Amino acid sequence: MVCSRWFAHSVRVIRRVAGARHPAKRRANQISTLSPLVPRHVEAMAFESPSDTRKLNDVSLSVTDLINAAVQIFLALFDVFNREIIHRDISMGNILLTTDGILLIDWETGRRFKLDSPPPSGPVGERKVTGTLDTMAYYMLDGKHMPLPHDDLESAVYVLLKALTQTFKNPLEDPEWQRNYARFKWDKGDIGIDDLKLVRDNLWSQKGKRGIIHDIKQTFREADEHCAVQFIDVLLSMPLPQERWSSETKLSDHTGLDATNYDAVHKSLDTIIQDVVKKLRALLA
Repeated sequence: MVCSRWFAHSVRVIRRVAGARHPAKRRANQISTLSPLVPRHVEAMAFESPSDTRKLNDVSLSVTDLINAAVQIFLALFDVFNREIIHRDISMGNILLTTDGILLIDWETGRRFKLDSPPPSGPVGERKVTGTLDTMAYYMLDGKHMPLPHDDLESAVYVLLKALTQTFKNPLEDPEWQRNYARFKWDKGDIGIDDLKLVRDNLWSQKGKRGIIHDIKQTFREADEHCAVQFIDVLLSMPLPQERWSSETKLSDHTGLDATNYDAVHKSLDTIIQDVVKKLRALLA
């Protein structure tokens, strides 16, 4: 089953150095002339400030709109990492949809990949996390792992699932739907990190079992929203969360990617994004 015959990809991004209050607008072929990035501050913006922005949980958006947005988001994140940058705070508020495509904003926590270092060690039990909790990637929740671009990808999945469930036309007054929706823990400022990790485990490990994803997909099927079911399946087909190790990791725990090896990380990200974009475009063919 296909969801639409329309597809567009238009992500326009420029970079500016921290401290420039009014950066000059530049043509696409002038991006290479920008000053070097300051490692701890990266911003992205449209060439012209858009006035028609919407968040992805805007109720006027269809499943097809969200699939189109997903393709653009994943390609944009890969384009960003080609420049050795990780956003580290992909959330509902930091992805805007305009008539020209998606816009990634709020890069204050962004990092240059090669300039990253392992999180500082502290007292036992201390956690230093960066990002927005309800869409934060699994390995970022404890603040003890080096960030990877895969974390941005994983956070984007949570944003898209959040948008899909929040734009669903089935009224939240329906008791069963309301119970299932509540299990995602969206916008729960008082939820503990361990509880959020459990939600993540349930999303990725119980995809085919009687869990939150099974029940949500069943609701979509009953509402004849089969495209939404396919969308969820494609999003969760990605091999995430991504395990990683670094020089700080015990040799016995070296599982997944070397988080300091840009080439290996880039190759892994490229493979994942090419595969998921191909699947999403098939839904739109």
